[in-house]
Amino acid sequence: MAADKNTRKYHEAFKIAVAITAGTFIYQFFQLPYGHWMPLAIAFIYVGGKTQGLVMKRANDRFLGNLFGLLFAGLFASLLMSWDYRWGYILPAIWFGAFYFYFLMDYWYFIRQVFLSAFAVLLVAIMNPAHENLNLWETMFDRMICVVFGGIVLLICEFTIFRESTSVKSDIIEMAGKFFYDCSEYIISVSERYLKKENIRYEFWPELASVSEKYSAGKKLYSSLENELGHDITQNVHYEKFYDQMRKICGLLRSMKCIVNHPGEYNMTEGDSMKIRKASDVLSKSFKALLEQKTQWVSVREKLLDIFRGAPYRENASFPELLFTEKMMETADCADKMHEILSSLPHA
Repeated sequence: MAADKNTRKYHEAFKIAVAITAGTFIYQFFQLPYGHWMPLAIAFIYVGGKTQGLVMKRANDRFLGNLFGLLFAGLFASLLMSWDYRWGYILPAIWFGAFYFYFLMDYWYFIRQVFLSAFAVLLVAIMNPAHENLNLWETMFDRMICVVFGGIVLLICEFTIFRESTSVKSDIIEMAGKFFYDCSEYIISVSERYLKKENIRYEFWPELASVSEKYSAGKKLYSSLENELGHDITQNVHYEKFYDQMRKICGLLRSMKCIVNHPGEYNMTEGDSMKIRKASDVLSKSFKALLEQKTQWVSVREKLLDIFRGAPYRENASFPELLFTEKMMETADCADKMHEILSSLPHA
């Protein structure tokens, strides 16, 4: 697995180097006006992610963002700044607005690109010496042409150089592995504190936050999968089920944390404690084994039922015992469903 991951990095690095070199060569060879925008466009697109789905999405957003940003800048300069130059004083607001809306709108690259392309053109218009005649519309057209050429170079590289090795599908599987590992560690932690009747303090909250972050990151990767070349849309139903189970697992882990922090009255025998500890160990190991895709997968739910053998469903079981065990059983169901779904997902 490590060798495959390193190979992917080399493929990604080689592809980026070829694309930027080609863009630089074209603008130097043909002496294009504002030709430096070509390698810059390629470089900034790759900064946001090197896998194919992310690159294709950002390339589309950059093209549209530049188009709308340049049109806005041209109209703003022609209609307002030519009438009163003091309209240029809002230029800093455009710069800060680019990043404010970028983060506010969940890292939407298109919005940031609209603001930044407008800012760049207006800055040129303001800083241009009075004795030099600047054709603003011609400048914007030249820059847009360079962005288009840069996008074409990037697309050619994506089509022809290590096309499959930079698929976002591999990142989704890798992110899933990190998610399962974090779940495994958190289950052990929350179970131990439940048995010791210790609240989960603030310093342990990042463990649960890490699980949620992996889910969010994986969801974003999936959203970019549709932009990949030759993506089979029939696979979407499997990915939807996959992320639905991830969401359910995050909710169950939160519920287990709440039970630990608000346990109420409960008294467990030593035998009950041993069963809870053994069940949490089985759950933890099952999550770590999910990506191994063993053909002889034994139902985690059946393993837990075998451990409990009716307890703590006994008559004198307290409500926290029943609730905590129920959440463990539901988590086991999610692990079983995850194993079934993973077998349907492409691993490359």
